[in-house]
Amino acid sequence: MRRELGLTPAGVGLITSCFLVGAAFGSIFGGRLADRFGRKRTLVLNEILFILGTLGTSLAPNFETVLATRLFHGFSSGGITSVAPVLLAETSTPEQRSQSVTMALLILVFGEFCVFVVGAILGNIWYENDAIWRWINVLIVVPAVILVILHILIVPESPRWLAQNGKANLAWKTLRRMRRSSAQTRHELRYVYENAIDRENEDIEKLENKPTTKKAGISDILTVSWLRTVLLVGIAVAITQQAYGVAIGMLYGTEVLREAGLDTKMALIANIGIGLISFLASWAGLLVVSRVGRRSLLIFGQIGTLSAHLAIVVCSAILPYGTARGWATFGLLLPFLAFSQGAISTVTWLMSAEIFPLSMRGIGTGICMLSAWTTACTISQLFPVKQLECQFQNGDWLALKKPGVSNAERRLNRKAAEAREEEDEEKKNRMIIGLILLHLFTLIFWNFVWKRRKMPPGPAPLPFLGNLNEFSALAAEDGIGYKAMEHYKNIYGPVYTLWMGEDPYVIISDYELIRQVFLRQAEPAGGRYFFKVAKMLSATRGENHGMTRTNGDEWRFLRRSSLNILRDLGMGRSKLDELMKPEFRKLSAKIRTEKLNGVKAHDLSKLIIELNGSAIELLLFGHPIEE
Repeated sequence: MRRELGLTPAGVGLITSCFLVGAAFGSIFGGRLADRFGRKRTLVLNEILFILGTLGTSLAPNFETVLATRLFHGFSSGGITSVAPVLLAETSTPEQRSQSVTMALLILVFGEFCVFVVGAILGNIWYENDAIWRWINVLIVVPAVILVILHILIVPESPRWLAQNGKANLAWKTLRRMRRSSAQTRHELRYVYENAIDRENEDIEKLENKPTTKKAGISDILTVSWLRTVLLVGIAVAITQQAYGVAIGMLYGTEVLREAGLDTKMALIANIGIGLISFLASWAGLLVVSRVGRRSLLIFGQIGTLSAHLAIVVCSAILPYGTARGWATFGLLLPFLAFSQGAISTVTWLMSAEIFPLSMRGIGTGICMLSAWTTACTISQLFPVKQLECQFQNGDWLALKKPGVSNAERRLNRKAAEAREEEDEEKKNRMIIGLILLHLFTLIFWNFVWKRRKMPPGPAPLPFLGNLNEFSALAAEDGIGYKAMEHYKNIYGPVYTLWMGEDPYVIISDYELIRQVFLRQAEPAGGRYFFKVAKMLSATRGENHGMTRTNGDEWRFLRRSSLNILRDLGMGRSKLDELMKPEFRKLSAKIRTEKLNGVKAHDLSKLIIELNGSAIELLLFGHPIEE
């Protein structure tokens, strides 16, 4: 797709995020439609829209049409993800609910695994064919059509939704088909009427002082205290799931491995391992979620994901770019996705369907999925942009993960309605935690987004260290940093940004650009940044003077003073050029001689100081230093 449509990294991110934007809107509308027209009808409708969107993407002639069809495609996918868990939760018994709901996640991940396998096979066989991505999309339609037919013929409507909407006879017939005995059916329907519907309507009527209604609207959710608490818990869990970067591993796994050092064909094959481990981890999560509990599994997954991501950061900082780093990153991506898919995603899907009362289950699940899709959209849009393309390996997402662990430990509870008894204390805690998180977010945003918005591209910095660790490792090869500069120039171009700690440096690695900046545009160049630590160290040695160690007004004053003195001595630009050319010839001859003697790298600072001293000697006394 990138080759055929001529996509830039920003274009790749836009196409991916366009799907997720549609999914975000589809999730909220899907929840509302499911509450009004039924779970099964809404699910089948979204599956038909999914098929049409997939075919539209495959036949799209240009970039704009792809965006429109991807938006349509995402809308249907968002509706499916918000309705499917609810339908499964309401058609299963309480004992089997966790396995039934997480089965939807398992099927979803298995589908992604199949796509990875097909993509690797077709991508390696027909790699030179720019339109191969269209055929991969066409193949997705085949299982989708089969699922639509099976859902129409076999899958029943939710008996809980039927009972809530006054269709008791149809609810009885539907539930009787899925239960072993009439007694079990009667007991479950009685529970739905006596405990689920009546109690929820009584709570809403009592807390809102208004007549009883069958469904809770958005106004009820926002104004009723315990409903609002349930919704906030669901949103927090949904955002936490995506903030850990699982979307990057699944959507950009190939790109991550290519950036780490693997070639494209090998990255496509390795991506199969990512899909396989995600499927197996989801299967394992399905088996253990009822035994260990939702809260324990979620916290375990968050800690494991955080540790795996930290290991990826260390790997990218220690190992140089190449095949070894690529395979090491792949090996660490596997536990990262295992914890994410097997624990965090499993609990998120399950909780989004079971923590909400029946009267607001559709809209509540839709809002949670909206939060998850919106977070995934933001991350997927930022990731491919060149300034941010290394963030996953350099650990910028760790800042989003730390609040997730403490948030789950503090607030997650399967019976969220019990939070009503501790409402006042919870409000205080939320206010304190909110202020802390706001302060942390402000610092992160200022250091890693706002300060970088107008900077040239460059490697993403680590907190506090910046790029010092990576630069030091590359500079150790030649001792003066020449190879490090060449490495960054090959990746980011002749102008790039390096962060020395918390301070940015704009590096110019091109001779003509240096001439243009320091000769033709010298005045603006005086505002260049000077490393604070280096300035303090040079001040302790009494070396905090001269044009090479100053900037701003002091630099401009020294430059103008020097030019005025030279003009007073009769040395204009042409005269100075004639004066300096012989000295530069001597310097070039000296470098060539040292190169013939086996010297591979030169410290130009000493040679330039000698050249300047010789020119000053020639200007004042009429002969250079050697004479």
